[in-house]
Amino acid sequence: MHYLETERYDKNLTPLLYVPGAMNFAEQFINVIKYYSPRRCTLLSLRGRGQSEAPFSGYSLEHHVSDIESVVGDSKVQNYCLMAYSMGVPYAIRYASKYPEQIKGLIL
Repeated sequence: MHYLETERYDKNLTPLLYVPGAMNFAEQFINVIKYYSPRRCTLLSLRGRGQSEAPFSGYSLEHHVSDIESVVGDSKVQNYCLMAYSMGVPYAIRYASKYPEQIKGLIL
């Protein structure tokens, strides 16, 4: 899974993990994370989008939830706010229902 993160941030601010819409990918939202500076922001590209791999199958709700799980695990982000747009919203809601203890809030 491809994702981008801010390199310098205030560790006292709640991190933000962004799940894009249907055909969107991480690089399209670089300007958005500037707005949230100095907050830690993680932008992901779901499978088949941007620089993430595009398998022939594996595009169900649960597969996309596992994409979010993968980025959370790899980035080691904790106690974050999950933000989602468009088709990213059902993925974020499902993820949040599985891992409510990890999330401080949702922006949908």
